[in-house]
Amino acid sequence: MTQSNNNGTPKSSRAQTSLLNFFTTPKKAKAAERDSQEALLEQADAFMDQDMLEEVENMEKLATPSARKRKTTMDMEVDDEIKPSTLPRNGKNRRCIDDDSDYEDQPQSPTPARSPPRTPTDAKRARASAFAKKNEERYSWLEDVRDAQGLRPTEAGYDKRTLLIPQSAWKAFSPFERQYWEIKSRHWDTVVFFKKGKFYELYENDATIAHQEFDLKMTDRVNMRMAGVPESSFDNWVAQFVARGYRVARVDQMESRLAKEMRERGSSAKKGDNLVVRELTGVITAGTLVDPALLTQDLATYCLALVEQTQDDDSGNPTFGVAFVDTATAQFNMCTVPDDDGDRSYLETLLAQLNPRISQATWRALKNTCAPTTDWIALAPRSEFWDAHTARREIDQYFSPWPAALQRAADTQPLALTAVGGLLSYLRTLKLDKDLATLGNFEFYSPVQHGSSLVLDGPSLANLDVFETESAGANGSLFSLLDHARTPFGRRLLRRWVCHPLGHADAINARMDAVEFCMGDAGNEIAAALARMPDLERILSRVHAGRCKVADFLALLSGLDAAAGFIAQMRSTYGASAPGRIQALVALFPELDIQELRAAFDANVAETEGRLIPHAGSDEQYDEALAAINEVDAWLDQHLADARQRFGCASIVYKHIGKEQYQLEVPASVKMPDSYLQLSATKSVRRYWSPELRTKTKQRAEALETRAMVLDSYQTRLYARFDRHYATAMKAVSVVAEIDCLLALASASYAMGAPACRAKIVESGTIEFEQLRHPCVALGRGGSDFVANDIKLGRRSGEDAATMVLLTGPNMGGKSTLLRQICLGVILAQIGCYVPAQAATITPVDRLFTRIGARDSLLAGRSTFMVEMAETAAIVRHATPRSLVVLDELGRGTSTHDGEAVAFGVLHALCARLGCLGIFSTHYGLLADSLLHADTLLRPMHMACAVDEEQHRVTFLYRLQHGVASKSHGMNVAAMAGVPEQIVSRASAIAEQFEQRLRQRRHASQMLPLPLQSDFANLLRMAALPPSTDSTAGYEQPIGGADAARKANENQYWSCIIDHLRRTMALRHNRPAVDLV
Repeated sequence: MTQSNNNGTPKSSRAQTSLLNFFTTPKKAKAAERDSQEALLEQADAFMDQDMLEEVENMEKLATPSARKRKTTMDMEVDDEIKPSTLPRNGKNRRCIDDDSDYEDQPQSPTPARSPPRTPTDAKRARASAFAKKNEERYSWLEDVRDAQGLRPTEAGYDKRTLLIPQSAWKAFSPFERQYWEIKSRHWDTVVFFKKGKFYELYENDATIAHQEFDLKMTDRVNMRMAGVPESSFDNWVAQFVARGYRVARVDQMESRLAKEMRERGSSAKKGDNLVVRELTGVITAGTLVDPALLTQDLATYCLALVEQTQDDDSGNPTFGVAFVDTATAQFNMCTVPDDDGDRSYLETLLAQLNPRISQATWRALKNTCAPTTDWIALAPRSEFWDAHTARREIDQYFSPWPAALQRAADTQPLALTAVGGLLSYLRTLKLDKDLATLGNFEFYSPVQHGSSLVLDGPSLANLDVFETESAGANGSLFSLLDHARTPFGRRLLRRWVCHPLGHADAINARMDAVEFCMGDAGNEIAAALARMPDLERILSRVHAGRCKVADFLALLSGLDAAAGFIAQMRSTYGASAPGRIQALVALFPELDIQELRAAFDANVAETEGRLIPHAGSDEQYDEALAAINEVDAWLDQHLADARQRFGCASIVYKHIGKEQYQLEVPASVKMPDSYLQLSATKSVRRYWSPELRTKTKQRAEALETRAMVLDSYQTRLYARFDRHYATAMKAVSVVAEIDCLLALASASYAMGAPACRAKIVESGTIEFEQLRHPCVALGRGGSDFVANDIKLGRRSGEDAATMVLLTGPNMGGKSTLLRQICLGVILAQIGCYVPAQAATITPVDRLFTRIGARDSLLAGRSTFMVEMAETAAIVRHATPRSLVVLDELGRGTSTHDGEAVAFGVLHALCARLGCLGIFSTHYGLLADSLLHADTLLRPMHMACAVDEEQHRVTFLYRLQHGVASKSHGMNVAAMAGVPEQIVSRASAIAEQFEQRLRQRRHASQMLPLPLQSDFANLLRMAALPPSTDSTAGYEQPIGGADAARKANENQYWSCIIDHLRRTMALRHNRPAVDLV
């Protein structure tokens, strides 16, 4: 269920690692063995810090044995220096000196003595051979990888996240190895970056991945293969690993060596080994990125949990609990998808809007909708994916009382709460649950917001290229046309607006008023203020987690100040003259009291050095730590003055060498007391610590360490103080985001070129466009040649009363383009944007259905015709009289007779049962003979063309005209495509014969047309249904009520049935229609 090609680690990687092939090289390959050893050892030496080694060599060259002895004694007290006596130049235990690192990871059993190597090359070879021999058995268990349950990767139920380590291996581990494998064994499928000093190191299989994927140098250290990267480049390397599909775990040192000594000194507990404390601080995946340095796009990326429950009734329809989170903003959403259909239409709509153990049908919906790079993770029920009962218990750890949305889910939607439990359980494994959940940003999400917005289902989003086009990705999509937002959080809100266009006339007109306001001078002023605003929403989430970089925190404060500034300017400049929505937004912007926080720290140091240093008196803990340092510094100054006076030498100064600070540098001619410890020397000077100075230098180091810890905690405490303003700051961000979206729509309206207009919103049930163009065809890029068209749909009296257009025309005549531009025109109008037309009048539609283009879903096991029928079924099942339905060449995927019959049945149902607005594009021209004379609500239209029958040439005019196309001119298109003339002529003759036979059969048909027979039969069937028990079901509701209609798989409206029969009878008797009672 997971994409294991990237996330999985190499099986038996020790045997696969070419760099270490000498472990198992046969005798006949001696030369190759030597070359491999030389390459390995050269890489190992390259990794060593040469400056540090030189310092060790200097230490070995101390002038006298007594000095060397004193130095060795000092090494026992300085936390992580390496003793010269145990650091042979070419010996096996040679190690890179690394500040704050630990090398207590030597083998617990002594290494047998051996004679010193004769040359450096022999030494390297001997060291590599010894390492290989020792570790061939030490890590032999990695050749047979098993999970924690003892299962191999090829066995059913294998858990790739865990690793079984035998007890014999645990006993042989050094303390450091034990610390590493305790973490790695629980994250076997994750690349673990392990902090040691100033480096992040990768071991064993992870080192192999780093070497194979990124050519990082690999060497042997701490009994394991190792590759490493500097701490400063951690973000860069993590981004590269995540981009390749790997999960990355971060293990950090939680204390320095000195802090460890200070902690243990005040404890009565038994002192442990020399290891510093390290902890797993986070697991980074592509769907849970939170660090701004790793985020590569402004739009949200979701981590989604899904649980499925099958209904117990006869329908067998599934119900889904869904929870998802944008980890960058800590925004949780949840919902229940009740009683979905067999094709998972509602679930597919939700997934298309989000782009993020269940049944095969649900898997088809997921695989067919989500991107190929989606990472699938199956969690064990209850233990890893908490049920509702477990979720209640675990959520109590985060909240008291619960957020309102979570409490509502617990009371009324247990399946949604189960999905939240699965999501929180997974986030806990990533160490993200507390950072994100404790913000309390839980909301209910509705993929189909009935009544309040225009519903765009999954197929419509795909068919209309709303977010992505099939050929160019995001380029050329509707969202790319509208995406003029200046801020990242504005872009995310704009995407939600596109997913859910407005559904009420008042709301649409109010937004259009605001957009037109932003198209004036006010828009330029707002744009200037928003131009360089950071991602305030994401930074607020990081501040709450206490993991915000200082530069981002300063950007947050500056951004909030800038937002307050331009809101105040708008209030003073425009006031009551601004549109109502603008006035409401200005009034909603809260007062931000953050000046106290700004005054608490040194802004200059924060900007230049990236550190938060509190001003004197603003933090008691820091003041105490600083006072302790100043006290020691004063003693040191006095001690230097006393030394100069005591020894009568004014040239005595302090010298700082490495971590041995404040050495008294004395001319060699000055005799020093025996109690002074000599640390280093040159020909002209010697350097000492007095007994008191030795103690004070350690006190100063501890005071500095205390100050560093206080500064770390001060940053956390300062963020916690700001976090108390989180709700206020988020309210301000939401106001700025909406203003940014209004400005984006204004810019998009400008970018459409001329003509473009504001749509007139009416409630009469009509859609009219004059000179409508496709919005994504811009002027200057072929748009000037685009042929605009008029379209009218509506329930008005007279000849314009048609609610459905039967569209015919030649292949490549522009039918599909016309359908898309009408749909996009409606979406733009209901979003609140200008429409690329001379004039536009629309009634807000509640749902837009499309069936455009031929596409299959072979991976989901569905043919082109099956996909077509599934989308058509959803249309017939969910459309209402206020819907807009667009069908393109329905029935093309099967035989001619079957296809025409399906097209006939669907078109008749839309006209006679539902009464929705729509356009039905088809090549079945004979549908007109069956339906046009039986329904005045169906208007014939066609795409005009000029045809040269002799040359088999057709010129497409792309002009919409009244009437039915005489032919589809498929033979002409075939000739233009290069099909031989003989084949085209023969095909034309056969086609003519087919058409004549069909006409003869139709003329010999029954006296009462088939559509009218169907209408009366349906009327009797509907009248026999039991009356509705739904008190809300009325004339404009489905027959029997919405719930009963859904369960009976019926979707018909009395208003449409009666109106259709009235018009049909009037047409047959050639007299005006009258109301039926």
